Amino acid sequence: MISVTLSHGKNAELRGLKAVGHANYATHGADIVCAAVSVLVRVAVLQLNDWAVNVDGLDVSASFREKGNAEVRIVKYDESMLCSLKHLFGFLQLGFESIAFEYPSHVCVNIEFIE
Repeated sequence: MISVTLSHGKNAELRGLKAVGHANYATHGADIVCAAVSVLVRVAVLQLNDWAVNVDGLDVSASFREKGNAEVRIVKYDESMLCSLKHLFGFLQLGFESIAFEYPSHVCVNIEFIE
């Protein structure tokens, strides 16, 4: 099972994302559940990296220790990024929860608040 944890701050802004495990829905290379989760993780990382490069006041840390283990943290952000981080959190929450709803034996989503 893939366990996804989305972390948010007091304004519902994205503060972190962690995806761990394997869906085991189908064989390696043909697993649509894994592919769906992977796409959302990749889009989040690409967007955050783009913002970090092009916008002052955003520091992001990403770790991909091995396949099936991704972690992204918003280390610091400027107030100007708040709206964008809120939208990204909502987008990811909707995406991951829709996959978990359709494939509950293969994906679980946890939402956590970070001070």
